Amino acid sequence: VKDGPVEANGYIWWYIVAIAPRGRLNRIAEGLTQATDLPITLVPNPETVAALLAADDPRADSVLAAIRSKSNTSPVIASPYITLDAPALARAGLGPALSNAIALGRSKLESVLDAAVDGTIAPTQPLDGPTLTHLRTVGGTTRLVVHPRSLVEAPGPDQFTAARPFKLDTPAGIFDAVEINPTASALLVRHGPAALRAQQILAELSVIALEQPNRVRGVVINTPLLWNPDVARVTSILSGLRDHPLLAPTPISDLFAIPPTTIDGEPYVRALAPIVVRSAPVTEREFVRSRREVDALASMIGDRDPLVTRLRGQLDLMVAGRVPETGRSESLARIGAISEAVGAITSGVTAPASRTVQLTSRQASVPLSIDNGTGRTIRVQVTLESQKLDFPEGSSQAIELIPGKNTTTNFDVEAKASGTFPVLVTLSSPDRGLDLQRARYTVRSSVVSGVGLVLTVSAGLFLAVWWLTHWRRSRRPRATTA
Repeated sequence: VKDGPVEANGYIWWYIVAIAPRGRLNRIAEGLTQATDLPITLVPNPETVAALLAADDPRADSVLAAIRSKSNTSPVIASPYITLDAPALARAGLGPALSNAIALGRSKLESVLDAAVDGTIAPTQPLDGPTLTHLRTVGGTTRLVVHPRSLVEAPGPDQFTAARPFKLDTPAGIFDAVEINPTASALLVRHGPAALRAQQILAELSVIALEQPNRVRGVVINTPLLWNPDVARVTSILSGLRDHPLLAPTPISDLFAIPPTTIDGEPYVRALAPIVVRSAPVTEREFVRSRREVDALASMIGDRDPLVTRLRGQLDLMVAGRVPETGRSESLARIGAISEAVGAITSGVTAPASRTVQLTSRQASVPLSIDNGTGRTIRVQVTLESQKLDFPEGSSQAIELIPGKNTTTNFDVEAKASGTFPVLVTLSSPDRGLDLQRARYTVRSSVVSGVGLVLTVSAGLFLAVWWLTHWRRSRRPRATTA
């Protein structure tokens, strides 16, 4: 349905155009309405569907209603949440992000459309071994729709147009596959009179049917990304398909039930052509850092907070794009937006940068005051470290900070020695994923420990005994002399 992100909180210009009365999405919705009695397989972009649901706009509601209505009578194929370059993500070490996009896409379509979504069929897209492994593992994909240029050139089983399923041998295993028909798909979007192009598509399909009139065969007509359909052309094609003597529209799942292609009684096996894997729009390190920041923020203010929801949406969109020159710049903008939003919260949590604490007894408390200037209730983790202090109740505490107030907490300590020594204070998110502040406090202890006291008294007694013994011995020689 589309390629690229939609911001639910501020529509970008092309999204407004798309849902306008003659906009692209509105035209697609009109075409779906025209095909209420014909099976058309839907491959909607989950992020677009989610944005239509979130938009407070009657035009978006009408487009979504058309998609929902058609999904109740026609099959829906799952696709990743956003349009992405899966091979680039897999090579960049962003397999978890790819798996998340696959799983999120299916769950979003099921929840918004309230319809069964088929994850066993993957629509046409760039394919390689790692991508297919993710599709099979996460989405349960066993069947593929492929473009002929995605396949290694090989002699056909016969002289007829490819119109039956075949086996596709890949590094991820064997898949059932069907080809799209590039000629009919190109006629769908080629410039020219609507009636002429519609007749050419129907004629192309009729020729394929007449190649083997006594055998059931099937082809796929694939609509392009960012398709802006000619409604008159679509209407003419749909009208021509109704009651056609040779052609019958069918769900794409039925194509895989056609007897597969064979050669000498053996399955016809094809292979994927090698592809040029481009750079991902974001590096693994950048993505992991941004995800850690969002997770840390969620542990502070709650996973259901609207800010966390919005930032998780930015994470989902960070891997979007098939055009490196735009995908990279958009991803960097999202990385910056996440860091800025998280920083605006974390910078509002402050404790004194330094202070001196006096201990007058062996067991005492070290007070710590934290100011919350974020304007919301947040949770932080406070940790103290010192080689000269023991913490009977633990050296770390989870603290809830009330907005606009200074919260003081006490740490019970036991001094192991007297003197002056440092204490390292760390404020972090509860999940320890993000350090908010580090401070160095000074503790002055005038307490003598029990062991030290025993040693001091023992040393004093030893000196007294030694002095008394020495004095008595020195008296004896003097008495003899006298």
